[in-house]
Amino acid sequence: ILYAEIGAAPPIEMYVPRGYTRAHRKPLKILLLTSLNAKDKKSALNAVREMINKDPALRGPYHECTFNTWLLPAYKALLEHHKPIADSIASGVGKRLQFVDSQIAEKVMLKLLGQGIPALPLHDSFIVAAYHVAALEQAMHDASKGVVGVAIPTSREWPIDPLFVVQN
Repeated sequence: ILYAEIGAAPPIEMYVPRGYTRAHRKPLKILLLTSLNAKDKKSALNAVREMINKDPALRGPYHECTFNTWLLPAYKALLEHHKPIADSIASGVGKRLQFVDSQIAEKVMLKLLGQGIPALPLHDSFIVAAYHVAALEQAMHDASKGVVGVAIPTSREWPIDPLFVVQN
């Protein structure tokens, strides 16, 4: 949404900056998303530490990610990776972004409802019957263009046949 608002294309891989591998994608994603919701860098880093330390599934494989020797360079790498929106990171913009996302989701749901298409919203995704995927993608593109001025790219996932998930 931030990239759409400034008319810039986001990186293809949102969460893995240069110098990092997909092995650390999960803590890098946590760091970026937490930083978008945090009011400043210190609270972002503390929140990431707390999340990793509280979750045994994260604490084991990513314990080193709770130390400044990992967190500070990772934070800096994410700022560089997201240079066009770096000023929004650790600025408390998250609540506004959630509201914008909810406006898009509402428009998608209302458009599909008007077409008689049942859809289940799930976080930043929607689940529809496979034969309604084209209508869902069109609704998502129209809604995002109406709210932020540009059609936000979507992706398809097949979690369960015959259902289909489209994410933004």
